[in-house]
Amino acid sequence: VAGSVLLAVWWMRGETVAQPDSRATRPSQIARTFVLLLRSREFLGCMLSVAFIFAGLMAYTASAAFLFVDTLGLSPERFGVLAVFNVIGFLAGPLAAGRWKLRVGIASMVIDGTLLALTGGVAMAVIALTGHLGVAAILGPMMVYLAGMGLVMPNAIAGAMACLLEASQPDSLPLE
Repeated sequence: VAGSVLLAVWWMRGETVAQPDSRATRPSQIARTFVLLLRSREFLGCMLSVAFIFAGLMAYTASAAFLFVDTLGLSPERFGVLAVFNVIGFLAGPLAAGRWKLRVGIASMVIDGTLLALTGGVAMAVIALTGHLGVAAILGPMMVYLAGMGLVMPNAIAGAMACLLEASQPDSLPLE
């Protein structure tokens, strides 16, 4: 199935740029665009949001099995079933983003998602520091974190791509 999808995409893909810029792939132009991006607060904010949110997910992923199986004594099967709560938490963000994005904009969605993820992360830290570990006590804040991640990831990536477009084509629309 994946092979047929790959072939279909390869066969059906076309150039999306109406007037390709032959200078765009020159090393000097690439370097100029890169410098413009590194000077862009919007681009750096979007990319750092993605990086930090993803780092939080990786920290949870790296520790979750140890935490649930070794510390809380869940069977590996029960731990596997708990993954559905992570999916629910993550899906909540993009579902909400689809409804709110047109009203509040990309930047607000990234900020709101970051604040939501921060709330979940702080709650998990408080639970860990107070020693009140339990399945619900860990999963609840993690679902909040993942909902924030679901808001941040697509919007921050879209915002970064808008900055890239703006940096490579100065006459294009800005992020806001």
